[in-house]
Amino acid sequence: METFPKIISVDDHTVEPAHVWRDRLPSKYADSGPRVVRAPLKEMTFLGGKFAPVMGAPGDEGPVGDWWVYEDLRRPLTRLDTAVGYDRDEIKL
Repeated sequence: METFPKIISVDDHTVEPAHVWRDRLPSKYADSGPRVVRAPLKEMTFLGGKFAPVMGAPGDEGPVGDWWVYEDLRRPLTRLDTAVGYDRDEIKL
């Protein structure tokens, strides 16, 4: 039997643990450092071909998910980020 070649994928995605920055930054940066926030997706559009999600506030309508929040950045963690274990037809924004 042939041996299976060892392959290293350079396109796999991982997501850091939600507490990765909170646990490693000095306490003076606790409120301003990167963090994960659970919030609804208020709006999702594509502007000029660019993904433009809008994070909602608690109580807003929309699917709830985790968001990376840092300074002015609000970026949802989508299934495109980590799709391992999902069927191809389930991979959506």
